[in-house]
Amino acid sequence: MVDKSAIRIRPYTEADRGQVHETLFLGFSMVGDRIVQKTVRHRTTALSILTKSVIYTLVLELLLVTLSAVGNNSTTGTGIGGMMGDFTALQEALMEPTTVQGMVGQFLKPSFLLLGAGITVLVTLATLYSIYSRNLKETQAYIQGCLDEDLGDIVAYYQKDVSTVEKQDKDSKANGNKTGQQTKKKNRSQFWVACLESHPQLVLGCISLDDVAFHSESLLSKHLKQGSPATSFEEPSEFDAELRRLSVHPNYRRLGIAKLLIQTLKDSAKKQGFKRVILSTTIHQSEALVGYIRFGFEREKLVRISEFFTLWYGSLKLNATAKEVEEQKENQALFLKEVGLLN
Repeated sequence: MVDKSAIRIRPYTEADRGQVHETLFLGFSMVGDRIVQKTVRHRTTALSILTKSVIYTLVLELLLVTLSAVGNNSTTGTGIGGMMGDFTALQEALMEPTTVQGMVGQFLKPSFLLLGAGITVLVTLATLYSIYSRNLKETQAYIQGCLDEDLGDIVAYYQKDVSTVEKQDKDSKANGNKTGQQTKKKNRSQFWVACLESHPQLVLGCISLDDVAFHSESLLSKHLKQGSPATSFEEPSEFDAELRRLSVHPNYRRLGIAKLLIQTLKDSAKKQGFKRVILSTTIHQSEALVGYIRFGFEREKLVRISEFFTLWYGSLKLNATAKEVEEQKENQALFLKEVGLLN
């Protein structure tokens, strides 16, 4: 059993890379599994499986009954003439009420009912596999995007001190000048890991603070890659910090590690002059979402990406007044109810 008092938070080092990636990827996979489970249990999915089963079963059984009718009523002949005779005989047979009744009876035979049950099972398995396969590809694409963005080189993204940037004033832009005044921006981003006092090399969890103003160019590039126009991009505020990459290894959850990590991020953000912490998460990460809301994060907006995937955007005022803190507490139940985490 891990003693909570033995847990401490320290800055990330390159030696932590493998453990941090494992912790984050396990978290990504667990969220992906929850999305698959919710998709499978969703009434639309169940209706889709049932509809496909009925249609495929009827088509196949109708084909078999039709072939049977052709075999029993075809005229003798070869070539095209024989084929035309088959279809003529079939048309005549289908026009007879007794034959139609016979066809209905064929559908009710035990052999056909067993066939229908088999097709239903196959359609169900194929549908479930397609859902799982699609979700797996989306999860892998998301992980690859994270590696391409910030997790590929955590030190460079979160711990690089300064960056020389070119800043153009309005007159320079109006005159079409491509060069502007070069200034240096300080990177206030940070990345922490939780570990044991006795085993500092063992990573229990992690969290990062992203200086979104410093990484505005990276955010713009990501915005454009998603197919959104440059005109819809909102320049990040220098007073906003984003909470990212919060994850606790499954073996060390329910020890208050996430709370310690968030408090560390909050204290650091305050010291560095940030006024607000923002975040985005999925409503499928129910445990994390409950923690965010109870820690004081308020819902900014809900964005539905697809039928089964919704993002929750929240923010936390770092210098909230006593009155604003009370309002946050009053809104907690409302936010939890909105995302289905409180009855």
